[in-house]
Amino acid sequence: MNKAKKLAFFFLLMMATVFGTEAFASTATSAFDDVYDLLVGWSTGALGKSISLGMFIVGIGVGLVNQSVIAAVAGALVLQYAPTVISGIMSAVI
Repeated sequence: MNKAKKLAFFFLLMMATVFGTEAFASTATSAFDDVYDLLVGWSTGALGKSISLGMFIVGIGVGLVNQSVIAAVAGALVLQYAPTVISGIMSAVI
């Protein structure tokens, strides 16, 4: 090994030992629980239902012009059920 490779290996080894302890995952997510609860509340509450209903009505109007209303129905369903699906995916245990 030449001197540059030895030096690079030494720094890599030092970085692994110094920052290796910082790589542990934590199950405590209290820092973002309030933000997550706020966003879920908005999307499943009156605001989310209003946006979903508005998207559905506008999508039906545009869909009638384009003769395809499936996008309106799919978009409204995604807006309404996305928080439940995301919560289920994130809390799944392998």
